[in-house]
Amino acid sequence: MLKATENVSTVDVNANTAMDFLDGAHRKFGASNLGVTTYDTGFELKFNKDNTTVASATISLTVKTRMAKWARGSKAPDKANMDAITQVGRLIASHEKAHRNSYRDAFNRSKVDQAVVGKTEDEAKKIIDSLGDILDRACEDLHKTEGKITVTQNGAAFSAPKSGTRPMSRPYALWKRGTCPITFATETS
Repeated sequence: MLKATENVSTVDVNANTAMDFLDGAHRKFGASNLGVTTYDTGFELKFNKDNTTVASATISLTVKTRMAKWARGSKAPDKANMDAITQVGRLIASHEKAHRNSYRDAFNRSKVDQAVVGKTEDEAKKIIDSLGDILDRACEDLHKTEGKITVTQNGAAFSAPKSGTRPMSRPYALWKRGTCPITFATETS
C-alpha cells in the first residue's frame, strides 16, 4: 500500500516593496530562495511465515511545503509593488503545488509497495531506497521547465511575469536529497 500526506505552511515576510519581499524571503529561506518543498519516506514491511521474504509493504510519503507569504511592512506598498508581490506569491504557490503533485505522481507510479513483495529484507530496502532517486528526478524534471521567477525593475517599481516561471539553470539546486527550492532573479530595464 502507498500512503501520501501533504503539509503546506507559509512564512510571513513583512515588506513595503517587492524588493523588500524578495530580500525578506531570502533571509528566511537562504540564498535566492522563496520557498521549499521537501519529502520524507518511510516503510513498514510484513514478512511471510518463513520470515525471509516480504509478504506486503506499506510505503509512506510525506511532502512538506514552506513558502514566503507577504505580510504588511511599516507602510502599504504602492500599486506596482503590491501587484508584483501578489504575482510572485501566486507563482510561488503554483510552483510548490507542482512539486507536491509531481512528487505524489512519481510516488504513485513507482509501485514500490508491489516491487518489494517476495524480496528479502535487504533487497526490499534497496528497492525502497531507489524511491529517493525517483522523487529527486521529479524535482529536477520540474525545474527543467519552471522554478525561476524573474522580477523586472522598471524605475522604482517591480513587475513579475503574469503566469509561469522560467526553467532553472543547471544544476537544479537540490539543497540535499529530498529538498527542492524555488529561486528568483532580478533584471533591470
